[in-house]
Amino acid sequence: MDVHFAFSPMVSDLLRLSGACASQVVATGYVCDRGFTGAAPRAERLRATLKERGARFIACFLDEGSVPNKKDGYRADGYAAEDYDFLLTKLLKDPDLGLILKPKNPATLRQRLGPVSSELEAALATGRCYLYEMGTVTNTTLPCEAGLAADVTIGLLVGETASLECRLAGTP
Repeated sequence: MDVHFAFSPMVSDLLRLSGACASQVVATGYVCDRGFTGAAPRAERLRATLKERGARFIACFLDEGSVPNKKDGYRADGYAAEDYDFLLTKLLKDPDLGLILKPKNPATLRQRLGPVSSELEAALATGRCYLYEMGTVTNTTLPCEAGLAADVTIGLLVGETASLECRLAGTP
């Protein structure tokens, strides 16, 4: 007998309908939901800090990452830089806006942004922008922590798990 553990009953149904599933499918629930409680106080502190520095509305941007070459079948660095440029420009023009950036791969963010990295530095200097920089290959903070500190979360992702986690934790 073989068993597949999926976090959602919907995934179980899809696997069963596709004929690609194991003989037994067990829906376990979202595996990181126990972290929501611990993330909430840290998110509240971050939100308070951004508010103290003038942010009245806070957006969170979840970035799944990018690659140098579009032909690699993934989002290219240039597109990622355009997304960041859009958000950072809005932040620098609007003193009421706060921005939380949670890249999946923070160690390479500035390199991937190229010239837009100077805008990132200017945004961080306002005190209304926060960048989760922990981690080298993957960020060590749960996405829900970033999302819980914001009024709205923007997920531009290849996979939807980070956005789903924020929604499960209660972030629009």
